[in-house]
Amino acid sequence: MKIGFEHRFFFRDDSVADAIDAAKRMKASSIAFPNQVHGNRTIIMRESSHGVIDADGIVADVPGLTLAIRFADCQNFLIYSRQQHVLGLLHAGWRGLAAHAIEEFFRVLTNEWNIDPKDTIVIAGPSLCKNCAEFSDPHNELPAHLHPFIDGRCVDLIAAAEHVFDTLGIPKEQRERHPDCTKCNLVSYWSHRAMSNEMPKEKNVHRNFLLGYLR
Repeated sequence: MKIGFEHRFFFRDDSVADAIDAAKRMKASSIAFPNQVHGNRTIIMRESSHGVIDADGIVADVPGLTLAIRFADCQNFLIYSRQQHVLGLLHAGWRGLAAHAIEEFFRVLTNEWNIDPKDTIVIAGPSLCKNCAEFSDPHNELPAHLHPFIDGRCVDLIAAAEHVFDTLGIPKEQRERHPDCTKCNLVSYWSHRAMSNEMPKEKNVHRNFLLGYLR
């Protein structure tokens, strides 16, 4: 079955100003993106919306509506259901994983469209590797369900996310993950952890972007 969506990542070399600029480069006529708050809320969008709703997941069933999320080091996912022709994007850093953002995203898919997670495909962009995901005191900073992924002061956040996908029953052959670490590859990506003193406070400046839309 032909995959019915288009997507694109924008990284440091692309020098996009914001999500709207990125959408223009995809020749998008309408774009929807949330005001990301490192939480677990997922919203359904069927029309343009420019960062006015607090959420970290965004889902659409409307062809041609371009969805966008920004990220620096947090995990970022495109999730697609072929059967229901539904596309979503999710931003999930350690706070999102702590708040079960992935599980909440799939709860929305199931409640709204009766989508079974095992029938979806997942594309993950670059994010922090385990060695770069360092905490001061992870056993006290993170909830118990993330403790199995702690190694000294580092946390394997990628393994934590993959464990959720395993639990949801999504086959590994239906998952694709970019191998790069954003902090290790600062020449290619914007990284908050590597550039915390340099990155401006404006939300859409010096960020990587993931955009996608249904055909």
